[in-house]
Amino acid sequence: MMVGYDFSKMRNQEVKQIVPFLGGVVGGVGCAFPSPNNKAIVMEAHELLLRYADGERDFHAVDLTGANLRSADLVGVCLKKATLSQADFSAANLMGADLNGAILVQANLNSTCLSGVHIIGAILNGATLNRADLSGAKLWRAALKQAQLQQANLSRANLDEARLDEADLSQAILIAAQLN
Repeated sequence: MMVGYDFSKMRNQEVKQIVPFLGGVVGGVGCAFPSPNNKAIVMEAHELLLRYADGERDFHAVDLTGANLRSADLVGVCLKKATLSQADFSAANLMGADLNGAILVQANLNSTCLSGVHIIGAILNGATLNRADLSGAKLWRAALKQAQLQQANLSRANLDEARLDEADLSQAILIAAQLN
């Protein structure tokens, strides 16, 4: 039984998308988690932006493959274990976001503010993060194979056990970064 879940601000189509996942919903307005069978909720960029504007912050395990979120202001968003492959977050503000375990293969994160972001165990293979601000980011065990990090600010970032095979860190700022 769902206690404290408010569907009143959702459109019928949104409710229909959530219904299969009710077994995994945790209290709060629009706070959807994947079902026990771990299927992600497929979401369009405009829906995420609308729900974010309405105060929702938790988009755990959503599928936003190829989404255009260029210049979006998503401070503090939770995209833990989300599928964000080939998504465009260029010039977006994701300060303080939770991207732990997210899949960002070939995502465009050029000039994105990722300061203080948690990206632990995320897969960013082939992602472009040129001129991105990753200061203070937690990238422990992140996969960054062939990632482009040219002129990225990685000061105070934790890159312990990160996979940087063939990554381009040309002119990246690595002041006080952890690279074990």
